[in-house]
Amino acid sequence: MTPALLEILKLDAWKLGLAAWVFAGYSPLRLKKDGRLIRLADGQEVAHGSREFGYAEKLQDKILSGLTDHYQKITGGCVDPKKDHFHRNRILNEVTNNWDAATKVEYELKGIWWLDKAIEAYYVPAFINPDAVSPSILEYRGYTSYKTPGRNHVQSIGFAVVNKSDTATGEVVETLFRKSANPKSEFYVWLQDFVVDEFLHAEPLEQVKIPGCDKHWHPVPTAKTVRDRLKEKFFSEETRKPDILAKLKVAIAKNGYILWTDETEKTLTPHNLSQRLASWFENTEFGERHKAAVKKSAR
Repeated sequence: MTPALLEILKLDAWKLGLAAWVFAGYSPLRLKKDGRLIRLADGQEVAHGSREFGYAEKLQDKILSGLTDHYQKITGGCVDPKKDHFHRNRILNEVTNNWDAATKVEYELKGIWWLDKAIEAYYVPAFINPDAVSPSILEYRGYTSYKTPGRNHVQSIGFAVVNKSDTATGEVVETLFRKSANPKSEFYVWLQDFVVDEFLHAEPLEQVKIPGCDKHWHPVPTAKTVRDRLKEKFFSEETRKPDILAKLKVAIAKNGYILWTDETEKTLTPHNLSQRLASWFENTEFGERHKAAVKKSAR
C-alpha cells in the first residue's frame, strides 16, 4: 500500500467528499496546499488542469452524488457532504456490502482494489470481508478490531456492550447488534427505536452455537420480520396505534410497502427497509460470529 493510502487510512472519520475521492482512486489531502491529487495506486501526483485531473474530478462528483443520496436515504434527512463526518469503516461497509452491483456500476465503482490488503494488514476490520484473512487470523483478531497505520493500539468499531446475565440460569447472554447510524426523519427515528425495543434483547427462536457465548439475543431482524411485528402490534383488530403512527398516517399496504405522510406521501418498500436495517445497525463481535456460524451451517 502506498504512503498516500496509509495517510487516508489514518483518518477514522471521513466526509463524504473525501470518501468519493478515495473511491475514485485519489487522495485529496494536498488539494488545498498545492492543488494536486495523489493517485492511490502508485503515489503519483496529478496536477490541476491535467486531463487526468479533469477525469478524476468528474468521477468524484458522480460518486459523491451517489454517497450523498445513499446517506440521505439512511437518515431520512439532509446530509451535508462538506460538513458531516461518518466513520470510515462504516462508509467502506456501506459501499462494499450495502450497494448492489447495479449501483456500483452506475457510479463506476468497480471495486475497492486495496480493501482486502488493508484488512489483511489489520487497518480495516474483517467484518467488511471476512474472506480477506485466514480462519486462524480471524479467530485471533476477531471481526471488529483494527489498528490505525503507524500505531499499535487496537480499537474496535462501535462501543463496548455490557453482557447481560440470565438471572435464572447464570448464563451470559451476548448482544448481537447495536445502532450504527442515527436517522433524522421523525418516522425513521421511531422505526429504529421500535426495532431496538422489540429485538435487541429478545430471545430468538433458534440459538446458534457460538464459541465463548452461552446464549445470545436476536440478530438484526429481516425487513419481513420487522413488518410482521409492526402489523401484529399496531395493525391488527382492536389494537391502539402510538400517537406518532396516527399523526403520520402510517399504513401497511397488501404488497408489504409501509406508507406514511411527512409533508409529502412517503413509501418504504421491503427492499429499501432491508437496506436501512443494514445501515442503521451493525453487528457486535458476537453478531459477526453468529453470522459466520449461520453461513457455515448453510453450506
